[in-house]
Amino acid sequence: MEKKTVIRIVRILIFISVFLTGFYLISEFSENPGVNLWVDKGCGENYAVRERVKIWFEVITPVSVSDATVTLIHYTSDGKEYYMMEKRTVPINKNTFFMHEVQATPRGRHDLEIFATVVVNGEEITFTNTCHFFVGESSVFYLEPFTMFADFS
Repeated sequence: MEKKTVIRIVRILIFISVFLTGFYLISEFSENPGVNLWVDKGCGENYAVRERVKIWFEVITPVSVSDATVTLIHYTSDGKEYYMMEKRTVPINKNTFFMHEVQATPRGRHDLEIFATVVVNGEEITFTNTCHFFVGESSVFYLEPFTMFADFS
């Protein structure tokens, strides 16, 4: 066999192996992976002042990942920022949900943001999601300044 033919075959084999590796990673994440975030009444809903708000989240990954590093931030209507969880490791498996409670105060719009990082084949992948709720006001007449960046529901 000629040297050029051997080199060509090696290049083709390398290309195929790289292609199949990439295909494997894509197929592993084809089941809508990500992080879901919601409140008990539903994102965008209204709560009375001092009513308890239950905040739920779940991390979804179809690959064999045992845990995720999660940061959950609550932005209040008066501009304060509360880290409810900061870089906390949580276990992942199907039907595992995590819940936190906050008291609905002060009046206005409250935003929640979550970041969940998993490590797959030595690479970090971070998923994000947002949710908001209103305290002591109706959301019917409120104009949304932005739309949700990621919705994995």
